[in-house]
Amino acid sequence: MASSPPAHGSGAQTTEFTVDTIAEGIHSPGEPESVTATAEVEAAGGLLIAVETDTEFPDWRLDARIVNGDVEVRSGYREGERVDEVPTWLARVLNVVGDRMLEGSS
Repeated sequence: MASSPPAHGSGAQTTEFTVDTIAEGIHSPGEPESVTATAEVEAAGGLLIAVETDTEFPDWRLDARIVNGDVEVRSGYREGERVDEVPTWLARVLNVVGDRMLEGSS
């Protein structure tokens, strides 16, 4: 987990996570084996999460928040197009990201 300074001098905190889905035990055949998730915590407590893979899977941009320990997606965008539902693999990755963020805040 790496942390970078806030963008544009804002009060936001940006953290980057590499999630090895095989090592995390959340990989299924045909899904990405590794992703990079960049989470920016906004001043109001919301999360902006960017998820990138090293394969043919599209990149995602998500507006989310953590509710009762789970990442709840408010809106998602895949390659710039709004998507109402995220795929199962992405939901599992987001849970890992949420867990790591909560561990880091304690």
